[in-house]
Amino acid sequence: MGGDRYALLGLPFEARCGRLIVPDDLPHQGWHRPEPTVRKAFGQHFKLHGIWLDSAYQHPMSLESIQAIQDYLACRTNAAVASHTAREQDRVQSLFARLVNVRPHEVAFVPTATTAENLIVSALGIRAGNRIVTDELHYTGSLYMYHQLRKTGVEVDVVRARQGVVYLEDVQAALARGARLLAVSWVSAWNGHRHDLAALSALAHAHGARVYVDLMQGVGALPIDLDASGVDYAATSSYKWLMADLGLGFLYVRGSALPELTATQFGARQVATSDGASQDWRTRPGTAGKFEVGSISNIVVASLTSSLEFLTSVDLDAIVAARQQILEHIGSEAAKLGLKQAGFASHGPIIAFHCADCGSIKAALQQSGCYVTCSENRIRFAPTLFNTVDDVDAVMRVFHKTLR
Repeated sequence: MGGDRYALLGLPFEARCGRLIVPDDLPHQGWHRPEPTVRKAFGQHFKLHGIWLDSAYQHPMSLESIQAIQDYLACRTNAAVASHTAREQDRVQSLFARLVNVRPHEVAFVPTATTAENLIVSALGIRAGNRIVTDELHYTGSLYMYHQLRKTGVEVDVVRARQGVVYLEDVQAALARGARLLAVSWVSAWNGHRHDLAALSALAHAHGARVYVDLMQGVGALPIDLDASGVDYAATSSYKWLMADLGLGFLYVRGSALPELTATQFGARQVATSDGASQDWRTRPGTAGKFEVGSISNIVVASLTSSLEFLTSVDLDAIVAARQQILEHIGSEAAKLGLKQAGFASHGPIIAFHCADCGSIKAALQQSGCYVTCSENRIRFAPTLFNTVDDVDAVMRVFHKTLR
């Protein structure tokens, strides 16, 4: 992906700071903001057992996040916990908005990214005869949802990947046949393929379609400017590159796209105020007023107070550059083993390879205390900020021994 396209997705750090919608006036604590090229400085924030190169599956939580959870649990017996957690929720919402460069009122809490995608499809009123375009590198759970929608008469066009890549011209051909919605993963969990969101959004809008993006395998690992991207809706859960836990995520809806969505689920978190007796309900403004329903996980909120503080203060471009060296080393060592890469490198956090003997490799890796994803005749590596070249070499020694 060329530099110009990359700038549309993740502006250089200095430029990004200059155009932030949410200013850098939020309190930060806990992390010491180590130089991102000093890998051991990051490692001291995690208590790892073995070698973890599988953060696309689930990112380890930092010691600071664990401490934040313990602090929350300590105050859980206190009557003041309600006001405390409300403040923390507002803070986390603002931190996430700053991370992706959108307005806080455009963000709502959701249980999971998959829940968010279901909510968007429902709120659009998609029914039999409507058409959705997606691609085969989208998240498996999402493709299953669209498979089920087919049974109700919704037309679903799944764009095929060519050698692990979904090309813009193939998406254009599918959109030219008409569609209400284009739904994709920004970074594919299967092989790390990354979409050019700005180009994709412009194309979809030119054909009258809205755009939903699953951010799960990109946000937190890569810089992103959602406001500049043109995306209408986006969502993520918190347990991958946001370095928190399962059970809570974020749904973004562009302010100009919100009025056309109709709420299909209802609950107390959508209500701004009520006098109770007369039931004079007033709905909260923004995305939360349409999509937040019931209680959310305050334990995950607590862990996010730490991880989002870090992610909004560190230079993600520097982390991307350091991680790229690790990915290139993985690619070089895998090539020596005769492993064929599944798709092309996209400077994202994932690199994957075809492998015919994943079962024995997985067993050998686990026995050695090394962790990568081994499934479906595919091996996936996902290094993060604490990984080193030494980690890769240790894993590759297991590969050499097992394949030999």
